[in-house]
Amino acid sequence: MKLRAEGYAEAVEDSARRLTEAGIGWVHDHLMRILLELDATTKAAGVSYYLAYGTAIGALRHRDFIPWDIDADVFIWSHEYEQLIEALRERLPEDVTLNTPDEDGGYPYLFARLGMRGVDHAHVHVDLFPLEPAPASRWKQRVYSVGTRLCCQMYLVKQMSPASRAHYTREKRLVARVGKIVLSPVPSWVLRRVFGAFTRWFAVRSAGEVVANSCGSYGLREFFRRSWFDAAVPTRFRGSELQIPSGSREMLEWIYGDFMTPVQDDELEFIEDHFVGPLRSHGIV
Repeated sequence: MKLRAEGYAEAVEDSARRLTEAGIGWVHDHLMRILLELDATTKAAGVSYYLAYGTAIGALRHRDFIPWDIDADVFIWSHEYEQLIEALRERLPEDVTLNTPDEDGGYPYLFARLGMRGVDHAHVHVDLFPLEPAPASRWKQRVYSVGTRLCCQMYLVKQMSPASRAHYTREKRLVARVGKIVLSPVPSWVLRRVFGAFTRWFAVRSAGEVVANSCGSYGLREFFRRSWFDAAVPTRFRGSELQIPSGSREMLEWIYGDFMTPVQDDELEFIEDHFVGPLRSHGIV
């Protein structure tokens, strides 16, 4: 049974304490360190960012991470993306890592990701999602959503090791292995170029009132009003200040509905089994 938002603080206190003791607090400390480095770099480079998805929920609901969240999400404007990547390469300290798809090192995503050196980026990461100009008509949005999702899925299958996906079912791992065989003749750079050409084609033909995360997984809920991102608003987060979209509440309601209602406990079990548990087994937490 889901809990009402007004009872949130008391209801999750025990779960949050258990997860903190299990290592989730260690993950949050490092995620915050990465976010502060990102915040400093964007200010130095003169680019914008916005906390997104569960991280934005945490900012509004707790002024902190959601107690059981194990990653962080950020939106970056596509026209500022390369500028930020270059700034991160110049400014990041040695213990903060940057993965980008153009490195061809087996990284399986078409967006950039920040992590911690010595820790698998699958377990501790801040994802940098690109916000692109997108079509306003619903049927074009469907085409865009299917096309970008297909590109992202093909690139993931091409780059990843199916054995590394412990949470996949046996059938899903089999499909991934077959997909790797089918995609083996196609170079990774070709998939990246197809994805870039596809999103640019729509961007130059869009009026600008709609933007989308081209690497998102929420389908048509990834299409946002441009006005929701008119400003990056400072908000308190873990005793510091980070940026959220000016229309963050509208954005989160569009994606999740009642985002103030906590999730059920089965998500806690999943995080323990597939994220905190592996960190503990490797002696990291």
